[in-house]
Formats: sequence, C-alpha cells, structure tokens
Amino acid sequence: MGLGSMFSTGLKAEKVANLVDSEAKTGLNSLENGLGALRQFDIVEQQLQQMAQMAQAEGNIVLAGQFQSISMLIDSIQNQVKMTFTQAQQSFRLIDQHTDKVQS
Repeated sequence: MGLGSMFSTGLKAEKVANLVDSEAKTGLNSLENGLGALRQFDIVEQQLQQMAQMAQAEGNIVLAGQFQSISMLIDSIQNQVKMTFTQAQQSFRLIDQHTDKVQS
C-alpha cells in the first residue's frame, strides 16, 4: 500500500469518524431532551398524589387507591424509560470516545 493510498484511507476514516461523532452527539442531545420531558411526569405524579389525598379526605378510599396506583404505575414506567435512556447515553458516549481515537 502506497503512501497516497494510506493517506486517502486515513482521511476517509477520519471523515467517517466525524460523521459518526456528529450523529452520536445528536443522539446524546435527543436523549437529554427525552429525559427532560420524562421529568415532567413528576408533576403528574404529584397531582395524582394530591388527588388521592383529597379523595381519601372525603372518605373515598377506592378512588384514592386508584389515584395512588396510577401514580405508582407512572413512576415505574418513568424509571424504566430513564434506565433505557441512560444505557443508550452510555453507548453514545462510548461511540464518541471511539471516534475520538480515529479523529486524533
């Protein structure tokens, strides 16, 4: 393999690494935005807990229990999505680290 061919291959690798790096950063930003949106469910959970307290204060234990169950379900789903997003973030960060090696 000649020097020109090696140089060309190196430039191609760096160009691909730049593209992959850019996509990894875009993916990380999307996940950050998703995590931010996911945090909004904390407000919904608080409102459901308040409704449960109001229902219980009025003696409607069944309705209070339903509000609490919905709140717990939202929290569980929120935690599952957060864990998945966090794992994806780790993958994107690793991709970013690997492309940094090619770019250097």
